[in-house]
Amino acid sequence: MIDLFAEHHSDKKTSNQECFQRVGELLRVLVHVSLPFRDSPAVSLVVEPQVQETFIAALEGKFKAIESEIVGNNNTFSLSSQQLVLLSRLLQFVLSFRSSWTPKSKEVCINLSTMLFRLTLVTSFNLVAIITH
Repeated sequence: MIDLFAEHHSDKKTSNQECFQRVGELLRVLVHVSLPFRDSPAVSLVVEPQVQETFIAALEGKFKAIESEIVGNNNTFSLSSQQLVLLSRLLQFVLSFRSSWTPKSKEVCINLSTMLFRLTLVTSFNLVAIITH
């Protein structure tokens, strides 16, 4: 998934919507594959700290890009909200695994939580503005 996000930046032929659609499909497959292991109390899914760190940093980059789109242009709210939901599901997925937290992953998550709070405020304000108009 990280490669898809990186590929999207280097290959402008792939639209942002196509990139998120492919990532969403991958997430559905990963959830389906990991589901039997999540239901078993004897099995504990573990992700390598470096993988978690890289994945969360990639998500932070995507959240930043969407935040700048939402703040800069209110017309993209519908598409951006769908992307925010997918990114949130990806974050939930990676955080559901056991992992050792590196100092960098802790720092990224602190920044990410601040950004998510700002995005929540901005999107709720945009939603109220859409409903009242």
